[in-house]
Amino acid sequence: MSDAEYLYKEFKGAKWLRIFYHNVPLGGVFNNTEEAKHSISQYKFSIIEDVSRDPMFKYRGKYEFLIQFSDVSGYNWWRQSIFPLFEDDNESIGTTVTGYEDVSISWRNNYWGGLAHTVRNSYGCVNCLLDGSLRSENYFYTIGNNNCNNLYSNTTPSISSPGSSEVTLWMRVFPFGYNSCRVCKRGNGISLFVICFAIQT
Repeated sequence: MSDAEYLYKEFKGAKWLRIFYHNVPLGGVFNNTEEAKHSISQYKFSIIEDVSRDPMFKYRGKYEFLIQFSDVSGYNWWRQSIFPLFEDDNESIGTTVTGYEDVSISWRNNYWGGLAHTVRNSYGCVNCLLDGSLRSENYFYTIGNNNCNNLYSNTTPSISSPGSSEVTLWMRVFPFGYNSCRVCKRGNGISLFVICFAIQT
């Protein structure tokens, strides 16, 4: 995947902003969850923290996501009301995240229910930033694998073991011809991207 593809793409008639990409064989695992929130490199890329608090990325009250893994066919496309960083995958979460809606789902195994913030200690540590195996000791559909338990050093937990080499998380945006533009920046003032999208409630 080239550096240019990190901006956005067309898929199934929609515009998608790439907010996370991880190639484990070429980039290695993340050092910690902070790196998984923000990293600008070819094989470990994340702007999750950058977009997480901006309500302008919500469409009619919900975020819309697309997750894809290498080595397995298909994808999961869904909506949820709370950005994944702000809903913990703990014993009080339901079988799906708040406001979950299917759009097009290829995989439901291993307790899929949308993405949530990983807080469960599994095999001695918290293994990733986000996961989709809700109310489970598992952490499949992983975003931000840090391999702290030494189980996934060359892959990332995808829909099942032994995992996949790459994972990409996209967030839907609504560019061109709408009425708002946003320049997303880090603290150093460097623009990461400029994107136009709809304001809809």
